[in-house]
Amino acid sequence: MNLLTFAIALTFFVTYCTTNEVTELIKRAQNTCRIRTGLSEDKLNQAIEAKTKDEIPKGKDIECFIECIWVEFGVLDPNTGVYDEQNFIESNPKEFVELWLNISRPCHITNFTSNDFCKEAYNYYVYCLFEQPNFYFI
Repeated sequence: MNLLTFAIALTFFVTYCTTNEVTELIKRAQNTCRIRTGLSEDKLNQAIEAKTKDEIPKGKDIECFIECIWVEFGVLDPNTGVYDEQNFIESNPKEFVELWLNISRPCHITNFTSNDFCKEAYNYYVYCLFEQPNFYFI
């Protein structure tokens, strides 16, 4: 079972592993980011169902959706690109934090270095999902 960036495939997590509080938190962030980035529901579903790199939808909307999710949960500072794991830990429910850390730490996510935070978030997603797939099993 693959999870799309921390964000997208939280669908599995939402469906099977969360409390109502976490489920609502995730759904709210997904909805906010889908609207903010103009990502269609069809494209989001394509991303969730992707089994290979080639099946992942391309485009700024999906890239910025991932970046938006990270910002919404306090993982990424949208102005500086600083990866703020401590802020995330302090701002989110414990079960959600544990899931994120199990995914993010093996992928060695660091502060963003380019000016295109959307692209960088997307690249981390692709790396973690397909280069470190064992970390995407719950």
